[in-house]
Amino acid sequence: MRLELWLIAGVVSLATTHVASAAAPPPTSGTEGPERQGFFMRFAPKFSTLFLSSNANVLSGFRQEIPSSAYAPGYGFEYQIGREVWGRVSLAVALDLETYRSVRARVAGQTVAMDQFQLELFAFGLVATAFPFEDLGWHTALKISACSIETAANDATFMGSPFLGPQLRGPCLSAMGGYEWQMSRAWWLGVGARATYGWNTSDDGSQKLNLFSPGLVATATYY
Repeated sequence: MRLELWLIAGVVSLATTHVASAAAPPPTSGTEGPERQGFFMRFAPKFSTLFLSSNANVLSGFRQEIPSSAYAPGYGFEYQIGREVWGRVSLAVALDLETYRSVRARVAGQTVAMDQFQLELFAFGLVATAFPFEDLGWHTALKISACSIETAANDATFMGSPFLGPQLRGPCLSAMGGYEWQMSRAWWLGVGARATYGWNTSDDGSQKLNLFSPGLVATATYY
């Protein structure tokens, strides 16, 4: 009798263990892969140097037709809003605001410090960003925008400076590469390098300039 009870208890124990094993979920690593989905906003302060050459005198606010060139360090801010559209590619509209102080201009063979002036650049365009690797950290971006540059008084505020000469407008192309780290489900923080090239003309077409601006950028992206 005791032997039969032991056999019955053993069978019940094996059956219970088998059922529990079948019902248990498969083991997981406890981590999820990075995700970039839906709409996002990207905030990007940047520091750069502006180099420009023009057929007009930058010291006169591009009003005199005397060839000149200039360079200056500066800072700015870029704001993007967009979403992922295909695979690891996103599209966004971008607004750029940049200001350059401590301008050094070269006119008629002389280098002059523009103590009373600053250069300001405004741009609005479309940017495409690609994430080539599965970690979604490394990224490259290409932006095309309509931009304008003008001289303004140094003692004026960044937004709302009294312009001192004609506004020069034209297309600008920008390229950027960098890396972002996922800090939380919604936030990515990163750094990158970028370069901008543009060619602008005045409304009547008499004043022209070419500009080149390399620099560094910090990025904060929210999904």
